[in-house]
Amino acid sequence: ITSSSPPEGSRQLLMRSWTSMATRTVVVPSGGATLKFCSKVYSFESNDSARLLVNGNTVLTFTSASATNCNWQASLPAGLVTITFEADMSASSDYWYIDGLVVTKN
Repeated sequence: ITSSSPPEGSRQLLMRSWTSMATRTVVVPSGGATLKFCSKVYSFESNDSARLLVNGNTVLTFTSASATNCNWQASLPAGLVTITFEADMSASSDYWYIDGLVVTKN
C-alpha cells in the first residue's frame, strides 16, 4: 500500500478517526490456517495504535513505526475463529488501511 488507493481490486478496509473495529468469524479447517494481509498506518502519533486480535488475543500490534507492506501474517487455530482489526487513534486525520486479506490452509 503506497497511497490511499488499495493495492488490489477497488476496495479496502479503512479504519479512521478515533476508535474503529471490524470483526469476522471464520471456520478454520483442522491443521489451522494462516491469515496474510497488507497494512498501512497513516498519520499515527506516538499514542496511536492498532491491533490484530485472534479469538480476543492480540497477535500483532501496529504503531507509527510499523512498516507499510503486504507481508503481515498471523496463525489461525482450527475451529471457529474470530478475527478482529481494532484501532485506537487520537485524531480524525489518523487512518489504518488493510487490504489483500487471504486465509490459506496450513
